Amino acid sequence: MDKLLSVIIPVHNSQDTIDRCVESVLNQTYSNIEVILVENGSTDSTYQKCIEWQNRDGRIKVAISDKGVSKARNLGLNMAEGDYFAFVDSDDYLDVETYEKCFDAIVSGDEDMVYFETNSVFGGGGISSR
Repeated sequence: MDKLLSVIIPVHNSQDTIDRCVESVLNQTYSNIEVILVENGSTDSTYQKCIEWQNRDGRIKVAISDKGVSKARNLGLNMAEGDYFAFVDSDDYLDVETYEKCFDAIVSGDEDMVYFETNSVFGGGGISSR
């Protein structure tokens, strides 16, 4: 499947987590991806990190919104060129096969939407599924 996936990531004061998040999206086994980082009024170095990522990888676009996470997501949707879209929070990261498995579910079941279980990883190493 060669459908383009637009991954929208609202970012706010995420200087400590944005690198891991973006790397996890760019390193997916499904690689026909565009990443839209929507900077949302950060007061740390998050915006600079977004620009560094944009300069490193042509699949990344950066936008600015300071109106809250919902407006940031909507701006990302307006910019998205993909056939499908996904949202990721800037403090999250994905298993390397996440989007490949999502597309497999879409193709095999003719699905319009895919959702999946998440795991919370805690500082002490504990993991909780939900």
